[in-house]
Amino acid sequence: MQSQIMRSGNPAMSAFQKPVSYADLAGTHDQPRTMTLQGTINATAILLGLCASAALAAAKFVPGGLLMPVALGAALLGFVLSLVVIFKPQTSPFMAPIYALVEGVFLGGISMFYEQWATAETAASAAAQSESLIASIGNSIVFQAVLLTFGIAGAMLLAYSMRVIRVTPMFMRVVMVMTLGYVFAAVGTFFLRMFGVGIPYLHEMGAMGIGIAGFVVVLAAVNLLLDFKIIEDGVNQGRPKWMEWFGAFALMVTLIWLYLRVLYLLALLRRSD
Repeated sequence: MQSQIMRSGNPAMSAFQKPVSYADLAGTHDQPRTMTLQGTINATAILLGLCASAALAAAKFVPGGLLMPVALGAALLGFVLSLVVIFKPQTSPFMAPIYALVEGVFLGGISMFYEQWATAETAASAAAQSESLIASIGNSIVFQAVLLTFGIAGAMLLAYSMRVIRVTPMFMRVVMVMTLGYVFAAVGTFFLRMFGVGIPYLHEMGAMGIGIAGFVVVLAAVNLLLDFKIIEDGVNQGRPKWMEWFGAFALMVTLIWLYLRVLYLLALLRRSD
């Protein structure tokens, strides 16, 4: 009897918790096609490549005055697309690439915003210094955030594959509760700030604000372990071939969250210097 897949704090992983039937498996009559780890890795690489390409294109070609409105529009569209994929996971082979492109536009805009905010530059001054972009790329928090994100993801994958950190049912429940708590707090804070109500220390550049930002980075990184576990279980349980794209989509959701929190933490550290 196949074991029931444990829950994850990532809502995009919900499809892995549904029972699979032979009729769901695509392929020949003799041997149904099921998801593989290599197929999921390939799909993840494609989505990340599309996302990175769209982010670079948005940062380069969208005018500075339109960058944030375009980014916010892409964020809203990306949220809608993510709901479609989550509730209709069978659409992931063609919806996930679209989602990756849209999220790339959002990441390109928000990355440029944090880059300028961290160095207290205006869009005009940043444009004036565009000729020295290559020379200063090593000092860019965007470049540093990308390196740290993939470095953290690689470390989590290594720790998971070597079973340095064991993803037990209790571990997953604790992480899920902490993640949901963070989501509720973030949504509540967002609405409070819309009405001009600020929460002391939470978004300030002091030690408390930096500490909270660092904790969220750790929380996002730990969620990667849950994603790895659920994808591995899906492969072992013979999930349908299209679940490779859904697993890649879900993993990318966590990676985007991790990147945004790393970028925000680096921006806070740079501003506090």
